[in-house]
Amino acid sequence: MGKIEEVKEERHCEEGKPLKVLAFDEARFGLINWHRRRYCPMGFRPPWIVKRAYEWTYLYAAVEPTSGESFCMYLPGMDDGCLEIFLDELSKRYPDHHLLVVLDGAPSHRSERIVHPENISFLRL
Repeated sequence: MGKIEEVKEERHCEEGKPLKVLAFDEARFGLINWHRRRYCPMGFRPPWIVKRAYEWTYLYAAVEPTSGESFCMYLPGMDDGCLEIFLDELSKRYPDHHLLVVLDGAPSHRSERIVHPENISFLRL
């Protein structure tokens, strides 16, 4: 018996909620400032003060593959605390469904400390 059938047997039938399967992932978007050229007279090398800075944010998203329906959030990090915030908001978005969230093997997904809402189950790849 596969994970989807297990969830249907255990949760779906007892709660009377329809099952919704969501593929989940997160991505980091940002920039590193980089200066390559400056205009100056030929043969003159101007002083160049550089402060290398990194700026980024993380986009969390869950997509229902058959319909394309999605839920996204920007969060400040990729850790189990941010994942819990995302799952809480996802649960509030679909209170009348039981959600089977498909997770990849990222370190923040493997933590056993993740507390998730009652209407969410995980399928870890």
